[in-house]
Amino acid sequence: MANNAENPEVVEIKPQNKKVRQALADFIQAKADEKSAKERKATAEAILREALGTATVATVNGTKAFSLVSSSNTSFDGKELQDKFPVAYETCVRKTPYDYIRTA
Repeated sequence: MANNAENPEVVEIKPQNKKVRQALADFIQAKADEKSAKERKATAEAILREALGTATVATVNGTKAFSLVSSSNTSFDGKELQDKFPVAYETCVRKTPYDYIRTA
């Protein structure tokens, strides 16, 4: 794989590089699978919640199959913290650079 002479930030993946081309195809398919799985999960969860009604536990043939579990998250309103306590915000805020693969 050689970088493009006109733009060194671009690399041309040649047709004979089957390993990278297959990895790209696998990556794209995996992303589609993830999206589909999230949609299936959301649909299934809605059905299960509806089946529970006001109960918190569901059984199948007398055996616990699933339950509704309550929890909580703790979070901070960054905008409010920045507005009301700018020094604390600047002291505590962390920006973490990262990169990821984005397909065309």
